[in-house]
Amino acid sequence: MKIFLATLAGFGQAKTKTECEACKELQKGIERNLEKTRNQNFGGGNSNWEESRLGSWATSETRMIQTIEYACQGDFRCSSFLEEHEEDIEDWFKTGPDSAEEDRIDFFKQFCVEKSKACCEDENAFGKDCTPCPTNVNQEICSGRGTCEGAGDRKGKGGCKCNSGYKGKNCDKCSSEYFLEAEVTMTEKPLCTRCMHKCKECKGGKGKCLGCREGYEIEGEINEDGTHDCKKPTPPPTPEPEDNIVIKNAEEVSPESENQHAGAIHSDSIEESPESVPVESSMEETVTDRPAPTPDPRFAVDAFANKHEDL
Repeated sequence: MKIFLATLAGFGQAKTKTECEACKELQKGIERNLEKTRNQNFGGGNSNWEESRLGSWATSETRMIQTIEYACQGDFRCSSFLEEHEEDIEDWFKTGPDSAEEDRIDFFKQFCVEKSKACCEDENAFGKDCTPCPTNVNQEICSGRGTCEGAGDRKGKGGCKCNSGYKGKNCDKCSSEYFLEAEVTMTEKPLCTRCMHKCKECKGGKGKCLGCREGYEIEGEINEDGTHDCKKPTPPPTPEPEDNIVIKNAEEVSPESENQHAGAIHSDSIEESPESVPVESSMEETVTDRPAPTPDPRFAVDAFANKHEDL
């Protein structure tokens, strides 16, 4: 049987799977399809006749194709692993994947561990020689505060990948901004607690800072172990608004000084202002005091001559 490979589907994948991861992906897909096809049949309507002629549905080629061919769902590395071990996987399927557990050949052990030598049988081992993952005095991997990188994979790097707040070879120390509240023991995991928000680092709770975060400054004295407390700096005094200054100056002026000042202004105005004289009365006095004009004798002679000329 030729298995359809979605080779092009693998290009552009963000992370290339290891051979062990590909084998596990194939195992997961096969188990999913076995469950999906377990209660199916050939679809002819007469299961007894079909099985008497075509054999058992459980190990039939029709079911095998439906189970294996679509197990990888387009995953390139999974499909490559399937192509490499195709004949052995077909033989494994014919032994009865639905057999009782004691009679069933374990797919993972058969293909991922023994045939491909891609995975470690122990899920808590890593690397070419399947070295055990690091444990601490409490016998937990990475002190129970992390995971073993590449566990179960012969390509795994090993070492601990610590949870947030923890660091160290066995994840039994605290990272920056955390302090060790409880050490690891034979029965307990280590416990790291976050420092107060104002501490850059710390050795404990309040007053146990080792440096202040931005926007804070040391408060009080530094302890013998180098710890101290932190606080926000005192803001400079706020200057008074100009309006308040004017009001304050106005309040300092006493009522008596205000009255004296007003009286002085009034008297100065009276002394400096000229007397007001009505315009009309001034004109009348000027006209009355002026002497009457003397008649010109020449005008009288001319008037007399004109009068007799008309006669």
